[in-house]
Amino acid sequence: MQPHPPIDNEPAPKVPLVRRALVSEVLPRFRGMVIAGHARLHDGETVLKLMMVDEKVEEDEERAFLAWVPEHTLQANDADAVYEYWEGLPGGRDYQLGYMHQWAENRRLGRDEQHNVEWEIFRILNFRVRKGQVELLVHWQGYREEESSWVLERDLDQQSPEAVTFFWKQHLKSGKVPPRQRMRRR
Repeated sequence: MQPHPPIDNEPAPKVPLVRRALVSEVLPRFRGMVIAGHARLHDGETVLKLMMVDEKVEEDEERAFLAWVPEHTLQANDADAVYEYWEGLPGGRDYQLGYMHQWAENRRLGRDEQHNVEWEIFRILNFRVRKGQVELLVHWQGYREEESSWVLERDLDQQSPEAVTFFWKQHLKSGKVPPRQRMRRR
C-alpha cells in the first residue's frame, strides 16, 4: 500500500455520492474490466466503478463505463481485484474513505478512535467466548481475510443486526450451537 498523505492539515478526500438507481446488482463479465473508482450511496454503502480497458473505448469514458456495483458483490466474486484496487491508492481504503480523518478527529476530541465510525461487514467468520462474552470474527469489506478482527457480539449487533442474525442462522443450519452467555444471578 502506498503511504497516506498527512491528515492534520488537509481535508479528507471527497468521496462522490451515487444514487442507488445507478447501481447494478448484477456483475458484468468482460475481459479487460478494471475498477476505476469508488463512491458511496447515501446510506454509506461503498460502490465501485467498473470500466473497460480497451483501445477502442479507452478515450471515450462514457463508452468505457460498465457499471457501479456494490463493493461486497465484487469482493465475493473477485476479492483480489478489490484488495489490489484499495492497496494501489495512496493511504489505501482507510484514507480514501475518510476513516483516518475520523480517527484523528476523535483523538483530537479525546474520544475513542472508533467513536461513530461505521465499518462495512463482508461476513462473519466465526465465534468464541471470552470472559463470558461472545465475540465474532469479522471479515471486513474491502480488506483481506487476514485483517479480520474479533468484535463483541453486542457491539456488532448494534451496528449490523442483520449480519449477526444471518451468521447465527447459518451456524444453526450447520449444526453448530451458538454459545450461551453467562447469566448473572441476583
